Amino acid sequence: MKWACLGLLLVSLGCSDSDAGLLDFQGIGGDFTLTDEQGQKFSLAEHRGQVYLLFFGFTHCPDVCPTTLVELQEVFQRLGGAGQDLQILFVSVDPERDTPELLASYLQPFDLPVIGLTGTVSQVEKVAQAYGAFFEKVALDSAAVYTMDHSTRSYLIDGEGKVRYIFRYKDEPERIAQIVRKLLP
Repeated sequence: MKWACLGLLLVSLGCSDSDAGLLDFQGIGGDFTLTDEQGQKFSLAEHRGQVYLLFFGFTHCPDVCPTTLVELQEVFQRLGGAGQDLQILFVSVDPERDTPELLASYLQPFDLPVIGLTGTVSQVEKVAQAYGAFFEKVALDSAAVYTMDHSTRSYLIDGEGKVRYIFRYKDEPERIAQIVRKLLP
């Protein structure tokens, strides 16, 4: 709960409608290593120089995750050729179901440069905690049927691996593109 509150505080500081500047969120984010949708190790530290938009989600998500991916398609359309220097990181908060193969299948229809990431529950918890995000399993009809509650923020990460902006779920694609463009060559 402490991390969720810290994340909400930082979002309120970094995402006001009047502030379209880039910030340095010290203490939020950092390097991590997870498994990508090809079953290969992905380490943020090994990809310095790349600009990322990272968000937490899961393949069985009925609304927020597919909506975010569709909105990111619009962001890329608005970025035009500059979008080639931006990569999306989709970190699964449901590693019990979201295998690399399932992530690849889920993300394939979206016309985006997106890397699906998963790991053990403890690995994903560690990444979420570092980014001030939260997630929890919510049982539905039985213990075997569940959904996931999770943060809906997206994190803009610069080429040095630092979080420079935190977008809210309600931020419009035009606004996201405007801010992302500041980090692109």
